[in-house]
Amino acid sequence: GPDLPVITLGGVGTVLVVYLACNVCYLLLLPLSAIRTSKVLAMHAAEVAFGSQASRVAAILVSLSALGSLFASVMTGGRYIHAAAEAGHFPRQLAIVPAATQTPAGALLAQAAMCLLILAVPGASFDSLVSYFGSSCWLWYAVTALSLLRLRQLRPRAPRPFRSPPVCAAFIVAFGLGLASVSAVHAPVPTAASLGFVALAFP
Repeated sequence: GPDLPVITLGGVGTVLVVYLACNVCYLLLLPLSAIRTSKVLAMHAAEVAFGSQASRVAAILVSLSALGSLFASVMTGGRYIHAAAEAGHFPRQLAIVPAATQTPAGALLAQAAMCLLILAVPGASFDSLVSYFGSSCWLWYAVTALSLLRLRQLRPRAPRPFRSPPVCAAFIVAFGLGLASVSAVHAPVPTAASLGFVALAFP
């Protein structure tokens, strides 16, 4: 509806402001040497500002905030597999949606199995998993935004219930390609494995 652009821009803007404010707090509370080496900045900053008990609270809050991203990945990832199975690219059993639950249970279980398989790879770590997931993820964000700009050129009069400003799409293209490039430079092996897996989707 007409409220969708306002909700989207308001939500993204709020997250951006909170993210920048947190980083300003980190810079004010912690020395640069600690920022470079720390993997849990929120906990360290909370401990400096409010004591050791606050670091535990910060750890819980960070874990809770990650649930939103986790739920989004589970919801979308399983449905990618379901759609691919419906199109015949995966076994048809993964496209079955039980009437009792109305969820693609087989596709969700297949997604869980893939995640466990990646975790079982020798040498797997949190950093390598982030590089594996993030490189292809941001690359496809960029490709999606680029396709939006291309469709604006090819079909300028096509009905669009929701119009994204071209500057936003261009920003996503630049940002996505930049992050994918950083992953390729700093973590070439996980990035190559991720892009190789994506390449398997091409006929």
